[in-house]
Amino acid sequence: MLIAKKRWYNLLDNRKKRILEAIIEEYVQTAEPVSSGSIVKHYDLGCSSATIRNDMAELEDIGYLDKPHTSAGRIPSNKGYRFYVDTLLKDDKLTQKEIQYIKSRLAEKVSEFEELTRIATETLSEITNYTTMLINQNNDIEFNLLKNMFNFPEMQRIDTAQNLIKLLDEKEILLEEIRTAINEDIDIHIGNENDTDVLKDFSIITYNHVLNGKYMGTIGIIGPTRMNYSKVISLMKYIGKKLNEGWCIVRCKRHSKWSEKSVTLEYSRILKERKWKWKKKAKWKRL
Repeated sequence: MLIAKKRWYNLLDNRKKRILEAIIEEYVQTAEPVSSGSIVKHYDLGCSSATIRNDMAELEDIGYLDKPHTSAGRIPSNKGYRFYVDTLLKDDKLTQKEIQYIKSRLAEKVSEFEELTRIATETLSEITNYTTMLINQNNDIEFNLLKNMFNFPEMQRIDTAQNLIKLLDEKEILLEEIRTAINEDIDIHIGNENDTDVLKDFSIITYNHVLNGKYMGTIGIIGPTRMNYSKVISLMKYIGKKLNEGWCIVRCKRHSKWSEKSVTLEYSRILKERKWKWKKKAKWKRL
C-alpha cells in the first residue's frame, strides 16, 4: 500500500502539484467547481489556461480530481484531498483575534482538566462552525453542534444532513472509526477512507491528548470533506499546546504549588518528554 501511494505521488510534477493546491484552496473558499480560467485569474502559476486545462484532465485521470456532470470545472476527490494533506499542506497562521479568543476562553477558572478540554472543544466549534467532539478517558462522547454547520452547502443535501444526525445519535460509529488512531497526535480521516458509509461525505480530524504516557482524552472536528484542513490543523496544534499549559496549571494547583515558575518548569518538562518521543518515533520511521 505504501509503495503504491509513493508511485501515485511521484506522478505529479511541481506544476501539477501547484494546480491541485490552487484548485483545493479555491474550492474550499467557493464550494463551486473550479475552471482553468478561474485558476489563471486568481493564481499566478505562470502558465496558460490551455496548459492548466490539460493538467487538470491528467489530474482527473489519476483520480485526484472529479468532474461534476453539470459543470466544466473540477472538484477535488478524496484522493486529491489526501495528497494535499500529506504533501502540500502548510500551517495557516492564526489571526491575532483567534489567538486572543482562544487564550481568553481557556483562561477561564477551572479545577478539573476535563472542564478545560470541554471549553477547548466548544472554542473549536465556535471558530470553525464545524461539529466538535470530546471523548474522555471512559470513551464517553460529548458533541458541540452549532446551527451554522447546516449552512454549509454540502449540508443542504438531505442524505448528508441525515447522516450527520445519525452520527450524533449512534456514537459507537465514531468510536469505532477513531479507535485505530489512539496513538497518533493528530489523525485525519477523509471521506471514503472512513469504514462506514455514514461518514463518506465527512472528514474527521482528531487530536489525542497524551501526557506522561497517559491518555487524557480526544478532541475532534467533524466537517464536510471540503474542509479548510490547514486552518483546522493549525487550530488543533495551538489548542493542544494551550491544553498542555492548562494541565500544568491544574496539576500545580492540586498540589498547592501554584506559581508562574512552577507552571513553567512543569510545562518545560512535558515539552522535553514529548520531543524525546517525537525523535524516537522519527528514528523508528526511518528504520
